[in-house]
Parts: sequence; structure tokens; C-alpha cells
Amino acid sequence: MKITPATRNTMSNMISNVRLNSNVNSLHSVKEVGMIDTSNNAMSSDASVLAKEYFYDKLSKKEKEPNKNAFSKEEKQNKKSLFTVSEKDRETLDFLNSMFIKFNSSMDNIKKIDIARGQNNFYKIKNVINENSRFLASIGIMTDKLSHFYVNEEVFVREIMTYPQKLNNLLEPQTGVIRKICDSFGNMLLQNN
Repeated sequence: MKITPATRNTMSNMISNVRLNSNVNSLHSVKEVGMIDTSNNAMSSDASVLAKEYFYDKLSKKEKEPNKNAFSKEEKQNKKSLFTVSEKDRETLDFLNSMFIKFNSSMDNIKKIDIARGQNNFYKIKNVINENSRFLASIGIMTDKLSHFYVNEEVFVREIMTYPQKLNNLLEPQTGVIRKICDSFGNMLLQNN
């Protein structure tokens, strides 16, 4: 069986043949449609009334049940108390903050040097940061629009306490994320600040 593609001409011919050959006579078995009487809520049906009742019953049950995802203030405070900052965590945070201060001031200087010399060292560093941004964000280390680092200490402590291997991924001397970022700076990282 061969199927020919439908063209505009073919479709027009088919439609005109239907119009020419069709003769519609009035039907006696179907009554004529008249105006709807709205005086006694003829518009509503039993199905819509049942649907409304079901909806409002379900809504009232939902209000009575406590929300399983919502925590009370006491539960939130108890959850926070599980992740208190220890002395070792404070040392790690201080180390990271001091390193990020150096990173931030170095980034500012590199931007100025790149503009003066017509180089793109800033974008090379930014690419390394972007490659690791998902991991950094997962442990509370973010960058702003100026590519300055900052640490959300609450998220950082919670993630390090929950997943200790993330700290190793961050600070590993050979392959850690901080090492990759330091290597991307090359010899442009400020030493004193």
C-alpha cells in the first residue's frame, strides 16, 4: 500500500467534496436545546456537590493532623546542639577564614594586574573555583559576585560532623580542593596579611 503525502490542494479538495456532497436534514429524535432554568440551582450537579464535600472533608483532616515536616523551636534548638563547635573545629574554621582572607585580597590584586597587563589569570582561577563550587557549597563555603570566599560556619560544622570525609576532600595536601585552588594562584598568592 502506497501512502501519498497530504498537500494543501489535496486537503482542500477533500473538504470541498464533503461540503458539496453532504446534506444535513433536521433530526426529529433530538429535542431542541432551550435556556437553562437557573432559579433553583439547575447549574449544579450531584457530582459537584460530592466533590466539594470531599474537598472540605480532606481539608479539615489536614488541619487536624500535625505537620510531620515542621519542627518546633525546641526540636530545632536540640538539633543545633548536636553540632556545637569544638576547639578543633574552631581551629579549622580560623585556618580557613585566614586562608580565605588571603585568597580574597589576592583575587582583588590579580583582577587589577590582569586589567593592567591584558592577561586572564583571574579567569583561570575562577574556572578552578567553579569546577569545585558544588562541593564547596555543600560544606558551606561560598563565593560572592566579586569571587570573594566566605564560610557559613553553621553549615560547615554540621556537614563536617555528619560527613568527616568531606574535611579530607577539602584539606588533602596532594589532591584537596584547597590545594587545587592554591595551585591555580601559582606564585600570585599573597603571603603576608
